[in-house]
Amino acid sequence: MKKLILLLVLIFCTVISAKQSSESDKKEMLKQFIIFQEAVKNKDSKVLASMIDLSVEYNNAIMLDSEGNFPKGVDFGTPLTEKLINTNIGRVIGNLQYLTYIKIDTATLRITDYFRDNASAKDKKRKYYQKGAEVGYYYKDENNKEVYHAICDLKVSGEFSDNGILEITNRSLPNELTPLASEDCEREVYYHFKLINNKLKLYEVQMAG
Repeated sequence: MKKLILLLVLIFCTVISAKQSSESDKKEMLKQFIIFQEAVKNKDSKVLASMIDLSVEYNNAIMLDSEGNFPKGVDFGTPLTEKLINTNIGRVIGNLQYLTYIKIDTATLRITDYFRDNASAKDKKRKYYQKGAEVGYYYKDENNKEVYHAICDLKVSGEFSDNGILEITNRSLPNELTPLASEDCEREVYYHFKLINNKLKLYEVQMAG
């Protein structure tokens, strides 16, 4: 009986210790993520390079432009370096700026999502309609000409996965004025961070849509 009680106590202590360790790791990750956010705001290529896993070749996706093109002489197989980040800092910040939009509370481990309604004042005055089985939307301009149009909102969110990965997601969502325009708004980018030797690293960038 004493052995059973001792075993239960050991299991309980192990669970408590694991929980405390997990919360401690999350707090440390969020503290360092704030440093990452500041580096993005300050366009600090040196700090950014130190917080990105340069050994993962597809992390150079942070250098893609809005059309999905790499800089001249760079492709998916090109190793990412501090020099490349510094040379293409405008592109890098253009992609990573969205990660600065979320709010971090290290005391409560809370990550507050960011949402932006991208419908302009003109968009809100227009009447949108669909044609047949098409998913897209049209409106009539001042010359009564049909114009194809989709409004995509922005949402940036963050959460911890069960295995302790900090995942930040930047996604486009159909606006309520064009709610079925999913094909035009299908874009998601996932940024995965983890602690490596107690240092936060952006170790994986995944793109969809």
